[in-house]
Amino acid sequence: MRWLKNILSKIKAALIAFPHLLIAFFKQFFKESLSAIKLAAICLVCALLLAGTYALTRGPIAKQEEKAAFERMAAIFAEADTFEPVTMDDNLRNELMKTGCDEVHEAYDATGNVIGYVFVTRNFGYAGDIIVTSGFDLDGAVIQVIATAPDETPKLGKEVEKKEFTDQYTGVSAGEHAGEGSDCVDMISGATISSKAVCVAFNAAVDAFQTLSEKGVIGS
Repeated sequence: MRWLKNILSKIKAALIAFPHLLIAFFKQFFKESLSAIKLAAICLVCALLLAGTYALTRGPIAKQEEKAAFERMAAIFAEADTFEPVTMDDNLRNELMKTGCDEVHEAYDATGNVIGYVFVTRNFGYAGDIIVTSGFDLDGAVIQVIATAPDETPKLGKEVEKKEFTDQYTGVSAGEHAGEGSDCVDMISGATISSKAVCVAFNAAVDAFQTLSEKGVIGS
């Protein structure tokens, strides 16, 4: 019966060890759970801080962007007194937005006469969206083009903001594209992606002008 005694002895030892094993298991479990809870709490606090920062800065940032947009339009039409969004139906607005045209404004002089139009278009460059603000006279001739490339690389893609580059668009004939692809205006060496993005955005402004003119939304 020695084998039975051995079995009973092992069972007894297991029963004695079981509570200790159970305690050790729960200690480790709660230790790991506590670490996870701490990590979750830290993540929650960080998320709340980010949300709070965004809520506090959203208003000022929006005002700065609105001010910068107005300054770009005023730089194109220095004689303008006010700028008003062009009224159009939602379907047409959505159609333009699909081509990269975000905004269309009429420029008014001090007597209330429309003296031109401003189109705000965008296209993705090398590192982010490049915003192109294009001014047209009543006949569609290009007055001036301003490129804003906040995310592009300094000394490379950001060079599209320089007047020497954007002045090339002033010579484009009314209603004409500034070329397509590699046939666009002279590219900036080392920044062809950013240069093409400006060209595409400008062409979108030309197309939007033509569309609104043909539909009688502007120029009538």
